Amino acid sequence: MNFLEQLVAEWCEIRDAFVRTNVRVKKLQGGGYEGELDVVAWFPATGKVVHYETSTDADSWQKRQKRFEKKFEAGRRHIRTEVLKGMQFGEQPIEHVAVFATRITESRAELAGGKAMWVGDLLTEISQYLEDNFADPLKRAVPEKYALLRTLQYDQWRRRIQKDTA
Repeated sequence: MNFLEQLVAEWCEIRDAFVRTNVRVKKLQGGGYEGELDVVAWFPATGKVVHYETSTDADSWQKRQKRFEKKFEAGRRHIRTEVLKGMQFGEQPIEHVAVFATRITESRAELAGGKAMWVGDLLTEISQYLEDNFADPLKRAVPEKYALLRTLQYDQWRRRIQKDTA
C-alpha cells in the first residue's frame, strides 16, 4: 500500500467507515484478476460508499482518463457484489474519487465519471477535521493505529505552539 492509499484509508476509518484496501476483483480463469481497487470505504451511518484510487503518476490527462475509466468501471461492477457482499447499504450510487499527488486544476475536477482530487485539498479537509476533533494531542490524541493522521495531528499542534510563542 502506498502512502496515499494509507492516508485515504486512515481518513475514512477514523470517520467510522468500514474500509477495504487493495482488493482484487473478478478472478480470471487463466490466472490473475480483472483489477485491484485501492480503497473502498462504506460509511454505515449514511450508507455512502466511496471508491478511491490514488496515483503519484505524471501521465497525460488522456492516459489517466483511460486508466481510471477501467478502474472505476471495475468498482461499479464489483463493489456491491464482491467487495461489500452481504453488507447492508442503500441504493445510492457509489462515489468514485481519484486522488493525485500532482495538482489538479478546476477544469479537471472530474475524471472518468468520478471526482479528481489533489492530495493538497485532501490534506486541507483532514487538517480541518483534526483541528475540530483532535486539536490537542495531550488531551485527545489520534489513535496510534492511524500513524499518518497522528503525525499530521502533532505537526498541526507543533505549528500552533510555534505561532503562539512567536
